[in-house]
Amino acid sequence: MNLSGPIAASSARVNGKLIGSDVSFTLPGIALLTHDFQASGTFTVPIGTLMENMSTKVTMAGISHEAFSALAAPVTKDLEFRAAQVDMAERTGDTAPVGIAALMRAVPTAMLPEMSITPGEAGEHEFEFSVSRLELLAGNKQIALIDRLQGICKINGVDYAKNYRSLV
Repeated sequence: MNLSGPIAASSARVNGKLIGSDVSFTLPGIALLTHDFQASGTFTVPIGTLMENMSTKVTMAGISHEAFSALAAPVTKDLEFRAAQVDMAERTGDTAPVGIAALMRAVPTAMLPEMSITPGEAGEHEFEFSVSRLELLAGNKQIALIDRLQGICKINGVDYAKNYRSLV
């Protein structure tokens, strides 16, 4: 599967309710905490599966009161971002849509979002969230499952946190 094609459409849901179509969103990066060892200088290695904070952003141009309230409410919520991406077969050049989904458990990091207001343009609202759980699917295949509260760090089917959980 080639995940470099253009996005044809997207949608966002909060607690299962559709709040917008053709929205922009940023998926969380997964950065591991590291420790510096002294070994012929400095040697930096990850500390097991301990991670930096995961955050996500959703940006909407023009927004309904209902969507604004659902996104800004300062409570933990389930976020679901979906996108249809155009994938191209390398050998034949044939194209087909591929579904991408990011399912997250998150809490807003601000009471009010950043808002861009420009005369003659629809206002743009950017909401940022701290993510405790992320499941990333592409073409119905699980790419990642990170659950910080349950100690799960699964990438392409391999649970990298399993050995650490078994020791505590």
